[in-house]
Amino acid sequence: MTPIEPGSMVTARTATGDSVTRRAVSGVVDGLDFPVVWIATEEEWAASQAEGRPADALPWPAEDVAVAEVGTKAAA
Repeated sequence: MTPIEPGSMVTARTATGDSVTRRAVSGVVDGLDFPVVWIATEEEWAASQAEGRPADALPWPAEDVAVAEVGTKAAA
């Protein structure tokens, strides 16, 4: 299994069971109650990199995040 690292393209499972593709801003880190991965949209990731600032990201349960398969495009 490929480790999640900052900049990795990841697939996150939503509460409804859908999958969205996002960019990892962190690896797996401790959240308040469980491990999380901080994720952002591709657009936010690109803007933050271009502007030299941290990405505006959300914590997502690590158990619901996996490195995306090669060729997967980011969802809006």
